[in-house]
Parts: sequence; C-alpha cells; structure tokens
Amino acid sequence: FEGREYLPALVTRTAIKLVENAARSELSINFSRTNSFARDLLDRLPETPITVIIYRDNLPYWVGRVTGILGKKTYITVACNSSLAFSSRSGFRYKLVHSCQHSLYSAGCGVIQSLHKVTYTNIIASSDIIQVPSLAEPDQFYNGGIAVMAGQSRHIIESFGTSVILSNAFTGTLTGEISLYRGCDLSETTCKSFNNLDNFMGFSRIPTKNPFGATGLL
Repeated sequence: FEGREYLPALVTRTAIKLVENAARSELSINFSRTNSFARDLLDRLPETPITVIIYRDNLPYWVGRVTGILGKKTYITVACNSSLAFSSRSGFRYKLVHSCQHSLYSAGCGVIQSLHKVTYTNIIASSDIIQVPSLAEPDQFYNGGIAVMAGQSRHIIESFGTSVILSNAFTGTLTGEISLYRGCDLSETTCKSFNNLDNFMGFSRIPTKNPFGATGLL
C-alpha cells in the first residue's frame, strides 16, 4: 500500500459486548510478544492517539483508540476504548509526577525532530543491536531516541560506544543509511538542554512528604 509492504499478524481480541450500544464496548487485543508493532508500543506509547477500526463485511463495525499497553510473559495486551466512550468523557488531566508527560518529538513536546537527525551510511541491521562505526556522540546520547531505516522506525533503548540497542530488530536484514534522533529521559535537566523548558510537563520539585499530612518540620 503506497509503496510499503504490510505483513499480516495473528492476534486475538476480546468480544465486543452486545450491550445497548455495542459501539461503546471496550476491548483488548493480544499480540505475540515478538510482534514489532506491539513491542514498540510497550516501549514508547506515542502521545498522538492510535485509531483502531474493526471491520465487518468490509464496513467499520467498531472504532476506538489505544488507551494502554500491558506486557505479559508470552504476549502483549493492547487495551482499547471506543470513540463514543471518549466523546462522552470529560477531558483528561495531567498527573502529578516528576518526569515530563509529553512524548519526545510529539506536538505537545514541541521539539522539532528533523533538527536532531544524524544520518550514518554503510550500516547493516540484522538484529536489535546495530554497530555504527562512526558514532561519535557520548554514551547514552541516543537513549530513548528513535532510529529510522528503510522507512521503519524503532525506539532506541541504549547507545554506548559504537553500539545502538533497539527495542526490537528491524523487519528483515537492512543495509544502507540509518537516521538516529537524540533521546530524552524526560527529566527537567534534559528538557533544558533541548532549550524546551517551557513545554516541560513534570513537577520536579514535589516534596518527599505530603505537607498536608505531616506535622513539624518536613
């Protein structure tokens, strides 16, 4: 489709409950632990909603979006909620956590991905560990970043020396150019190094004790 090859994958899903309005039913989809799509979601659930459509007789029967990922021993469960359920809910609220709640390079993050692209040539990718002989950035520079090769995108777990460890291997043995994008640990310090502190959505100065539930000096 449009120059890309899509491979079928065996999945199982929960039944759509025949309630008063079946379109409101929640469901879960189970993928094999080796499925690249599910593993990418497990490592990095994007901030942009992922739409899920189930067809029946070539017509949309259920429409929703991904709400969460759960990794099990032999499979990965993708939880989905219907579009109707979302439209009837009040808006989501940010959580009080130390780290930023934006996905790196998302619209909410605001960092322009193309500005942090570095391309390397003559690369062979046949596993989840890629050797980049000319990699000059310091260790951990690409941790949490993105690797793109031959139209495929993978989350970077770690980079050290000339090695780049991906969340899962590219499909097939690829040769040629690879583009690496700097990563982020979602901390205030790293956000400041991106000159992006205005979009930092963490609460990095939360007291270790609740001031409303303690007495004396904190």
